[in-house]
Amino acid sequence: MPDLLRGDVVNLADRGSFRLHRAGPEDAPVVVLVHGLAASAELNWSSVIPALRNDFRVIAADVRGHGATTTAQRFTLEDAADDIIALADALSLDSFLIVGYSMGGAIAQLACHRHAERVRGLVMCASSSTFRQTWLERVMFAAFRPVRRAASAMPADIAQLVARQALVRVVPGSGDVIMKPEIAVDIGRVLEAAEALGTFDSHGWLNRVDVPSAVVVHLRDQLVPPDRQFALAHALPQATVHPFDGDHFGVVTRPEAFLSALQAALRSVQRGAVRWPRVC
Repeated sequence: MPDLLRGDVVNLADRGSFRLHRAGPEDAPVVVLVHGLAASAELNWSSVIPALRNDFRVIAADVRGHGATTTAQRFTLEDAADDIIALADALSLDSFLIVGYSMGGAIAQLACHRHAERVRGLVMCASSSTFRQTWLERVMFAAFRPVRRAASAMPADIAQLVARQALVRVVPGSGDVIMKPEIAVDIGRVLEAAEALGTFDSHGWLNRVDVPSAVVVHLRDQLVPPDRQFALAHALPQATVHPFDGDHFGVVTRPEAFLSALQAALRSVQRGAVRWPRVC
């Protein structure tokens, strides 16, 4: 990981202690980056922040239960979305653009849905309005609870290794990312987050997220089917589509190509945020 991020710890009263990275000019438009499941802000975003910080004030925090963020509370996607607003309050940020990657896309959708007055634009990458549709997905998500219980009885290092090896078997082509030593998270909390992701479904309200939005579609995604990502864009009233010829882990494995798609998506959303009045 390039040593380009300035990390701080922000304590949010009863919410927990959040590891936060920031970059870019204080007076630039604000972009909040939300990472994916089992990752961290640094692992997910450090390859693109050096370019984004030329045009934006970038904020990237470790989601609760991930990275160096600690909290005694259980994991829910709703609480993770509210964490973003609490962080924005702590940093005196009135409104911002939000970018969510995979699970971060679900959190970003909820942040806009629950705090419409704060989010001026929405970008989602390798994400969906639901993550449990197929028979295999239903089986996989149903397995997370017993696996979490079994992991709680193991020594932490053994639980880490077993969980990593299981993920490598389940997700083709993921080994180079999942086995990285930077992914050193609380396995119990990550499995709790995975359970929460299995219950996420924004179909009932997604069409009311009336802010400029964009979807970076990962055309070779082996985890979130590309047609589901296109459907996500179709459900949003103001969405543009930005295809990226990469898999689910493209931000790490093909960072330059991913950055190009992300920058195009951000330009589209930023233009819309300037042109369109606040509706949602």
